[in-house]
Amino acid sequence: MPIQEGSCAAYPDVSGRFLRWPRERPAGSASPRSGHVPAVAALTTVATLVVSILVMTGPAGAAEGIYLSWDGCRAASQNQSNRNFACDQNGTQQELFVEFTMPQAADNVVAIKTVIDIQHANQAMPDWWRFDEGGCRAGPTVSADVLFPAGCANMWQPNAEQVVGGIADYVVSLPHGLASQARLRVTQAVLTEYALTVDATTMYAAARIVIHDDNTTGVGACAGCGEPACLVLNSVLVGRIAGSYLLQTPGPNNANWVTWQGGSGADCAAVPVRKQTWGMIKSLYRQGR
Repeated sequence: MPIQEGSCAAYPDVSGRFLRWPRERPAGSASPRSGHVPAVAALTTVATLVVSILVMTGPAGAAEGIYLSWDGCRAASQNQSNRNFACDQNGTQQELFVEFTMPQAADNVVAIKTVIDIQHANQAMPDWWRFDEGGCRAGPTVSADVLFPAGCANMWQPNAEQVVGGIADYVVSLPHGLASQARLRVTQAVLTEYALTVDATTMYAAARIVIHDDNTTGVGACAGCGEPACLVLNSVLVGRIAGSYLLQTPGPNNANWVTWQGGSGADCAAVPVRKQTWGMIKSLYRQGR
C-alpha cells in the first residue's frame, strides 16, 4: 500500500548540510554515524521535501507493482530473471533494472529511493559481494544511474539529465542480521522545478544499477563470483513534494526477484517484502541528525 510520511525531512535541504540517511544496522550492534550519500554536493541543492504520514488508497483497477530484472527492462521485453557469468573478466559489468507501476497517477514527483536485499547461498557474504567500506570490492564497484536502453519508459524524462544521487549505502548483515545478507539502497532526486508526473498504467524504469566486474579474476581477485545468490527488490519510495508513495507489492510471479548464477541454495524468501509499521517507516526515512 502506498504510504505518505509526515513531519520528516527525507530528502536534501538547501542549508549546505550533507544529505544523510539513518544507517540501518543489525539488532544489538553499536549505533554508527549516518553515512553520506554519494553526489552529495549536487544533492544539497535540492529543495527541502517534507513527507507527511497518511495511508493513500489507489482507485479500483490500479495495479501497484515493483520489478527487478537483469540486462534490460520488462516494459521492453529485454529482461532476464537470472544472470550467469563465467567470472573470467574484469572489464565487463552486470546491469540491474528497477521498474514500478503506480496504484494511481501522481504529480510533483522529485525523488526515488530503492531498497534491494541480497541473500547469498553461503553462510557468509563472499568477498566478491563485499562492496561495503573495507570490503574486497569497496569503492566504485557498484553504481547507479538513470541510463536505460531504448524501449524502457524512463520516468525521469524529459529531465533525466537533472537527476543527481546514486548509491546511498551498502550494509552487510541486513535485513535480518545474517552474515549471508546485505542491503543496497539507492537514492536519486531532481530539483523541485523539474518535478515529474507519473500515471497509473505505465511500467516506469526508475534506476539502473551497475555491478562492475573489477577484481573478479587474476591478481587481487575477490573470491565468490561463481557462487549463487538471490537479489530481492523490497521497496521503491516515490518521493513527492508533499505526500510520498512507498511501493512494496511485488509484480506477478515474484517479479521483484532475480538470481545470480542460478540462485541454487539462496533462499529468496529469506529477505521478503514486509509491510512497514509506522515506527519502522519513521525510523527508515527520517533525516539523519
